[in-house]
Amino acid sequence: MLKLNNDVILKAVRVSVLDERDTSLNDKRQSIIADFCEEKGLHGVVAAHQINNRAMNLVVQVYRDQQSYEAHFGMDYYQSHSSAIQSATGYDLQPVYVGMCDHDLRMIALNTAFINAAEMDVDPRDNGKMAEIVKSGMDQTLKNESGALVMIAGQDKVHTNHWLIFEVYSDSSRYREHLQQDYYKSSFSRADEVVQSYNVLALSPDIVMTSVKTRTSVNNN
Repeated sequence: MLKLNNDVILKAVRVSVLDERDTSLNDKRQSIIADFCEEKGLHGVVAAHQINNRAMNLVVQVYRDQQSYEAHFGMDYYQSHSSAIQSATGYDLQPVYVGMCDHDLRMIALNTAFINAAEMDVDPRDNGKMAEIVKSGMDQTLKNESGALVMIAGQDKVHTNHWLIFEVYSDSSRYREHLQQDYYKSSFSRADEVVQSYNVLALSPDIVMTSVKTRTSVNNN
């Protein structure tokens, strides 16, 4: 297991794109993935669209450090692909847990992959408890479930009681199996005590990849 230090950058970006996004994405998917692989400081990226609105997208990116993240904007491919973006809103997240399976995620079947994602507001007094819950639950999930591909949890650096939970499974049946695990039921019960509100994000994956072919985790105190 590769331990990432607190320099790691976790970003979530809501992106509105042009109507022809499907054609553009299908034509350029492999080149986009190849370009991402050229970024030495990129640990992983997931791009997904809203199921009920394909023009609205969420991109989650994990970079080694701030320098690697800033270098991303100077890449030639970023300039060419950004022409399809109508608007973008970025969220700077404090990583609490970042976990990726040891498979080459570029090879997964995106038509079967399943995303479980939600935004949550936690009682600010319980942020520490929430961190312990997600770190324990996600770590057990990656260690015990072969269908778990990506586990990410982060806090908004400005509104620290606002959390993003983002998980990718190889298919929906693996996610349903996850819901039957005792450690999931325990984590859900404990989280229910501290979560004040939540919003489930209905997403379908477009790109899922990691340039680190080993499990990675961030455990901040």
